[in-house]
Amino acid sequence: MSQRDPVPLPLGPSRGPNIRKKRFPRDVITKIYEEVLRNVQGLVARYAFVGSYRRGSPDCKDADLLVTLNGPFAAERLGSFLLRMSDRKSYMGGDDFAYFRLDGVPVNVFVTTDECWGAALQYTTGSREHNIAVRAYAKRRGLMANQFGVFHRGKKLPGSSETENGFYAALGLRWVRPPNRCRSEEGNGVIPLTLHPFDRDAALVNAVGQRSARPHRAVRTTVKEVRW
Repeated sequence: MSQRDPVPLPLGPSRGPNIRKKRFPRDVITKIYEEVLRNVQGLVARYAFVGSYRRGSPDCKDADLLVTLNGPFAAERLGSFLLRMSDRKSYMGGDDFAYFRLDGVPVNVFVTTDECWGAALQYTTGSREHNIAVRAYAKRRGLMANQFGVFHRGKKLPGSSETENGFYAALGLRWVRPPNRCRSEEGNGVIPLTLHPFDRDAALVNAVGQRSARPHRAVRTTVKEVRW
């Protein structure tokens, strides 16, 4: 993933073709992950199984994989490996994302860097509703949150991208367990966010040299139900 200035991004990870998708049992997705990793050994330095799989879903629409790469030419080689192993004519890819089908299962591979690992892990884990709630909260605080980290007036807050805990802490939020990043059982799209116990405003003072006058308070963010 190339480093670039932060820009507004979609509220959920980019996906493959927008078609109606069947769901696959968790053990089928596990086998797909294992097959992909066998084929890209030596190119991948770090990886995580993300999306609904990481959130603990018993079945998934696709296999989402987040990776960092070994060496400056690994991205091009990774694309070639994925193209060869994909089902016929199903591969689409770029510098930081690839989509293909393997044994009929859609696979999304997201490429990030060690510097942005935590922010990218949060972003690709989802759910879409949770990401909407987090970014709406950040916007109300005068911040911008995406898979590159947390930004204030274009400047990245220190420690906001390397780890997931640091990403949430930069927003003044507690780390949220992946199974709890789903829409509520009632299906009303209400995502509760609990403030992190440390002083986020003090972190802003160190990062940008000024203090926000907004007091800390408990937050319950409501978002419109989105089907995907």
